[in-house]
Amino acid sequence: MNIYLFIISYSLRGKINYINKLNMSSTNFLLILLINIFLADDQYFINIKGTEYQFEFASTEAANQIKAKLPLNVQMTNLNGNEVYYQFLSDSFTTNKKSVGTINMGDIYLYENNYLVLFYKTFQTSYSYTELGKLKNPSGLDELIGSNNVEVQWYIKNPEKEADTTSSSSEEKEENNPKDSYDSLDPTQKATYPDDLTDDVHKFSIHGNIKLNYLVWLFFALIIC
Repeated sequence: MNIYLFIISYSLRGKINYINKLNMSSTNFLLILLINIFLADDQYFINIKGTEYQFEFASTEAANQIKAKLPLNVQMTNLNGNEVYYQFLSDSFTTNKKSVGTINMGDIYLYENNYLVLFYKTFQTSYSYTELGKLKNPSGLDELIGSNNVEVQWYIKNPEKEADTTSSSSEEKEENNPKDSYDSLDPTQKATYPDDLTDDVHKFSIHGNIKLNYLVWLFFALIIC
């Protein structure tokens, strides 16, 4: 596989609408489209009192370990008027403590080896933490939390996969009824069934193989390139 195809695909991951603007052969277009599908970025969010904040994970082992536990729905305890924390009672994570100096609103750290900490104010500290990540835009976080304990949901989204799932669910919902009705008929009745409905039944039968077809086409595209 040409390295430039991978580079283009990675740079456009999650942006399929832009791929068709590139001037390339149909084989290369197909390859980039398929690579893009599998490289679509996951996005990470927290939700507090109905307000959603996107965050990014740091490149630490502890961050990867926390990521693997998502989704989480936890009650976080307010402490010192500047942070909320959750203690994992049955888990411990790999530490890589560093002296932070300045804590910024929206920073996410691991304290000791089992405390998930979200800071909602900016201040100076002498404590050492393991970096986990930070909110991309923490505006209003301090007012939202105040001095209260809060329930925080931590979860993953993938825009491309969600769009595909929504589309698939909609199509399947429309096609379920025709297929169920068709299957309940005897052979004589099926022979007189409208052609457009049998087409719907055929489309329904292959819908579940779409993901498999992606993999097959990717295999052949890699051979051709």
